[in-house]
Amino acid sequence: NSLTNNICERLVNYSIHSVSDGNDALGEVTVKLKSKDLIVTGRGLSTNIIESSIMAYINGINKILEMA
Repeated sequence: NSLTNNICERLVNYSIHSVSDGNDALGEVTVKLKSKDLIVTGRGLSTNIIESSIMAYINGINKILEMA
Protein backbone atom coordinates (compact mmCIF):
# COMPACT_ATOMS: atom_id res chain seq x y z
CA ASN A 1 0.00 0.00 0.00
CA SER A 2 1.11 3.54 -0.66
CA LEU A 3 1.46 6.09 2.11
CA THR A 4 -1.75 7.92 1.16
CA ASN A 5 -3.75 4.68 1.21
CA ASN A 6 -2.67 4.18 4.82
CA ILE A 7 -3.74 7.73 5.68
CA CYS A 8 -6.90 8.07 3.60
CA GLU A 9 -9.02 4.99 2.98
CA ARG A 10 -11.56 6.59 0.68
CA LEU A 11 -12.79 9.73 -1.04
CA VAL A 12 -16.35 10.02 0.31
CA ASN A 13 -17.50 13.11 -1.57
CA TYR A 14 -16.21 15.60 -4.17
CA SER A 15 -17.99 18.82 -5.06
CA ILE A 16 -17.08 21.90 -7.04
CA HIS A 17 -18.77 25.24 -7.48
CA SER A 18 -17.94 28.66 -8.83
CA VAL A 19 -17.63 31.44 -6.28
CA SER A 20 -17.19 34.25 -8.82
CA ASP A 21 -18.02 35.05 -12.44
CA GLY A 22 -16.01 35.65 -15.59
CA ASN A 23 -12.99 34.12 -17.30
CA ASP A 24 -10.94 34.25 -14.10
CA ALA A 25 -13.71 32.79 -11.94
CA LEU A 26 -12.70 31.12 -8.70
CA GLY A 27 -13.69 27.50 -8.28
CA GLU A 28 -14.04 26.03 -4.79
CA VAL A 29 -13.56 22.30 -4.39
CA THR A 30 -14.73 20.49 -1.27
CA VAL A 31 -13.74 16.90 -0.54
CA LYS A 32 -14.68 14.54 2.26
CA LEU A 33 -12.03 11.94 3.09
CA LYS A 34 -12.43 8.85 5.28
CA SER A 35 -9.64 7.55 7.49
CA LYS A 36 -10.61 4.75 9.86
CA ASP A 37 -13.61 6.12 11.83
CA LEU A 38 -12.84 9.73 10.95
CA ILE A 39 -14.32 11.79 8.10
CA VAL A 40 -12.72 15.17 7.39
CA THR A 41 -13.53 17.97 4.98
CA GLY A 42 -10.84 19.57 2.83
CA ARG A 43 -11.23 22.73 0.77
CA GLY A 44 -9.32 24.36 -2.08
CA LEU A 45 -9.88 27.59 -3.98
CA SER A 46 -8.25 28.66 -7.25
CA THR A 47 -8.96 29.81 -10.79
CA ASN A 48 -7.54 26.43 -11.89
CA ILE A 49 -9.89 23.55 -11.04
CA ILE A 50 -7.10 20.95 -10.95
CA GLU A 51 -5.17 23.13 -8.52
CA SER A 52 -8.31 23.59 -6.40
CA SER A 53 -8.79 19.82 -6.30
CA ILE A 54 -5.20 19.14 -5.24
CA MET A 55 -5.37 21.86 -2.59
CA ALA A 56 -8.60 20.39 -1.19
CA TYR A 57 -7.13 16.87 -1.03
CA ILE A 58 -3.94 18.11 0.66
CA ASN A 59 -6.01 20.16 3.10
CA GLY A 60 -8.00 17.06 4.04
CA ILE A 61 -4.88 14.88 4.40
CA ASN A 62 -3.27 17.52 6.64
CA LYS A 63 -6.35 17.50 8.89
CA ILE A 64 -6.14 13.71 9.18
CA LEU A 65 -2.44 13.92 10.07
CA GLU A 66 -3.11 16.63 12.69
CA MET A 67 -5.68 14.40 14.40
CA ALA A 68 -3.46 11.29 14.37
